[in-house]
Amino acid sequence: MKSKSFISNKMLLSLAVLENLFLYYFHRKDLLTQEWNAFGLFFTSLLFGIVIICRFYNATITKSITRKGENKDKGFLILFFTGGMLLLGYNYFLSFKDYAITPDFSDIIPMIYHMAGNFVAGKSPYLPLVINGNSEICTYLPMHWFPFTITEITKLDYRWLPYTAWGLCSLWLLLKVIGSENRLMRFTVPALLLFSNYIMQLYGSEILGESIELLIGTYYMLFIVSLDKNNWLLQGLFISFCLLSRYSLVLWLPLWAFTLFISGSGRQLIYTALTITVIILFAFVIPYFSHDPTMLSKNYAAYNGAAYGEWRHLCGEGYPCHLFGGTGFAYCIYINMKGWSIERMVHLLQQLHLYISLSVVALCGVWYYFKRHKIDRRIFLMGSFKIYITFFLFLIQVPYV
Repeated sequence: MKSKSFISNKMLLSLAVLENLFLYYFHRKDLLTQEWNAFGLFFTSLLFGIVIICRFYNATITKSITRKGENKDKGFLILFFTGGMLLLGYNYFLSFKDYAITPDFSDIIPMIYHMAGNFVAGKSPYLPLVINGNSEICTYLPMHWFPFTITEITKLDYRWLPYTAWGLCSLWLLLKVIGSENRLMRFTVPALLLFSNYIMQLYGSEILGESIELLIGTYYMLFIVSLDKNNWLLQGLFISFCLLSRYSLVLWLPLWAFTLFISGSGRQLIYTALTITVIILFAFVIPYFSHDPTMLSKNYAAYNGAAYGEWRHLCGEGYPCHLFGGTGFAYCIYINMKGWSIERMVHLLQQLHLYISLSVVALCGVWYYFKRHKIDRRIFLMGSFKIYITFFLFLIQVPYV
């Protein structure tokens, strides 16, 4: 068992580093072609989820307990991570000047300014935004814009909120890991958190300067941590955060519900589902959706229109920029279906995306049904989500880095 643990831990560490390099380094430095980078990222991410499940398959799960005075690394680790976070924060602040908050760069933050500002002013956040004389539908769900009411009131730069949320969440994760009996784990987690943010700032700074993806990533970090707990309130809260921001996990939720049900956690399932329902009702359905039931269909049409625009947005070599940014499967459709219209190609990819994502969820569910007595439910949920989200993002219609 010790040998299995040692090997799998080293594999997970290597895969985590590789995943970051595929995302931000290899393709941008022209070290790998679009094909090699996209499939390299896909298989690295997929293998990560598989290794998690194999690591704990047929293993006894025990809670790690560190007695008082045993962990001499605690103070150093907190100081190391906090210092690294402050240095990265300073570098992040310096990069603001390179990314003006204007639709000429990106409409993401201007739209969030508009929505949060309207809410603070007592107006509907979903009033259309006028950009260069054109009226645009505001498509973001509440957890995409509502947290920024804090920065709207305090008049801070909006981009500080995602970084602060990520830092606090990462610190919470570090405090959980400090108690681990595995010393390598205690040092690896803070190092990986800082490394991932550093390499993003170095080679993907536009992600931080033009978008709020770090906040969305924080929601998913919180969601993954909640899977390790039998706390229906925390799970309901953090699943709601995800559904009310990017909702990428929606096709995976039936597997989550099935897993809780057949593992004898029906009460937790009911309480968590009720929490999710109440939060979504009061945060979105009653105040906004009930006043405009066509909102979701309008949003879907707007996302489709944006996707068509990105498939026609050509860069240096005459290919769509975001389809050939080193990630995703969309470039395969674009290359091999040249005689088709853009709309038809996108529709094909959407169908593949839906059916393959659902098939992955179904296969994971069948596997768990027969193997549920040999793997801890929480480990399976984390591993299966990593497997699912790998396919989901690989087949997305516009594979933004």
